Amino acid sequence: MVRCNEYKYVDPGHLNEMANGEDDFILQVIELFLAAMPDNTCMLTETVAGDNYPEIIFYTHKIRGSLNFIGAPQLIDILDKIDELCEAQTGLPEIRILATEVLAISTEIITELHDVKQQLMTASAK
Repeated sequence: MVRCNEYKYVDPGHLNEMANGEDDFILQVIELFLAAMPDNTCMLTETVAGDNYPEIIFYTHKIRGSLNFIGAPQLIDILDKIDELCEAQTGLPEIRILATEVLAISTEIITELHDVKQQLMTASAK
């Protein structure tokens, strides 16, 4: 089990609860997230640069779906704000700023998940 209050964004307690304490399942969820998140944030950045509101919403929803599994509510709030601005088709400069925040925070989340993964792998090797 991973210490719960060690991370800024990732909630290992949420992961543990969702996986019913099954470390192998948590590792699978982390692997799926780590495989998908870089591409999704890259595509979000590209669609924001292209001013494509429907595509921006598509990628915010893909990212949000992944985040629901790992418990990172701070980033979900930013994605919600991007969606609101896209639905109103206003605020493109603000959307660009928020998308930059999504990229920065997702990078930190990825780093934290690598640490959680390492802790779980170390614990299971014992």
